[in-house]
Amino acid sequence: MNVLAGKRTGAESKVVPADSDAPVFFGLYSHGDSHAAKREGGEGAGEVVPHSYHSAEWFIHFPYPAPGAEEGQNNATDMYDFVATEGQSNHRNLLYATQIRLALHALASPSSSSSSASRKKRPVISLLNCCRSGGLLEFMRRPSAIQPDLALFLMCSSQGHRDSLVSGFWSAFFSELRDTLRRGSGSDTDMMQLFFVAERRYHRENKYEALNHLKEAAFSYDIWQSEFHFSGARVGNVDPWHLDLTAALTTAWESEPASDNDNGPDWTALERLQQSYETGGAFRVTTKPSAQRPTHLVRGVTQPIEGVAQLQDGRWVLWTRSRQHLGERLSGTAGRSPLQPLESSNGRPVHENEKTQLLFEGDEVAPELATQPYRVRITAWKGSNAGRSVDLVETIKRIYADKIAIPGQVTCHRQPAPL
Repeated sequence: MNVLAGKRTGAESKVVPADSDAPVFFGLYSHGDSHAAKREGGEGAGEVVPHSYHSAEWFIHFPYPAPGAEEGQNNATDMYDFVATEGQSNHRNLLYATQIRLALHALASPSSSSSSASRKKRPVISLLNCCRSGGLLEFMRRPSAIQPDLALFLMCSSQGHRDSLVSGFWSAFFSELRDTLRRGSGSDTDMMQLFFVAERRYHRENKYEALNHLKEAAFSYDIWQSEFHFSGARVGNVDPWHLDLTAALTTAWESEPASDNDNGPDWTALERLQQSYETGGAFRVTTKPSAQRPTHLVRGVTQPIEGVAQLQDGRWVLWTRSRQHLGERLSGTAGRSPLQPLESSNGRPVHENEKTQLLFEGDEVAPELATQPYRVRITAWKGSNAGRSVDLVETIKRIYADKIAIPGQVTCHRQPAPL
């Protein structure tokens, strides 16, 4: 706190100069949490009031206590005197939102030692990456905190009630900042734009959590019980359902935002996935049984068809996105459909719009074989709704709303500064 306030505690102390208006970036990566600061009916009475910025304190853990922890050194100006720390035995190892608020406002406000002609408000950018870090920014959402000429741009890695992902937004933000500067486009990018692209990168690189929740909420029994053949893999080890969901979630965050005011995902690919499963576009089934794995000609050479599973009656189920998946796997950028051939198996050109979506080929996957649509249901696999149909788009929206750490930002300034 002394560093941010420009208070030197020794001759060699390094602090943020109090008489400067140069921009400051303030970043913290640690553990975080919150505790109640108020009870119903006053001190010591009633139940703990539900968390809000009126009744709780959010904090960040530090591995060492703040100065003044030794007996006899606390005084009237101690940095914890104005913080609700009662009941927290290790509070001197915690940096509270109340303290951060005062430090940030002091940083962004003009120095009292500055001359009236040069009293400028210092731009301050902050990234707080810890569990429940959204609660640390709640003070900025109070009407009394809004100062349009105060150049504060604050970011957090999760909501005030949710744990953050390890690394998570911290890695995504600095990776996007590095790439933006390498492209030489920093002068054309302001902080709000950088936050939005970093947020999309965060969701794209951390989709595994949403994927796991979605697989827990929905599955296709017919596909789950089938053991698919892929060259180089043990039979049954590769699951088309997992691959399709992964590609759909990747595409959702790779698609261009609908507008500058809409930074949300595009669930078109997930919607198409469900439609293709239920109408028979995602899988085909041979009309006749065969003891041998189906084959086809590839540039005049007979090769086994990838992504096939044999039913008990001897017929074969064909996954119609296997060629797109193999293109993704071989190029090392799963989820991006520019990797599939530019022509489908019957020579039809692939439309440009299809390059950003899942490409289920339907009956084009193996036109030399007699096949028919293989319709499958997508249902809940456990709980009170087991066996009932699941809407994938509505389910994933609930997952992001209820279970996923979402980065946030808040600013007082009307026009975020360029990088």
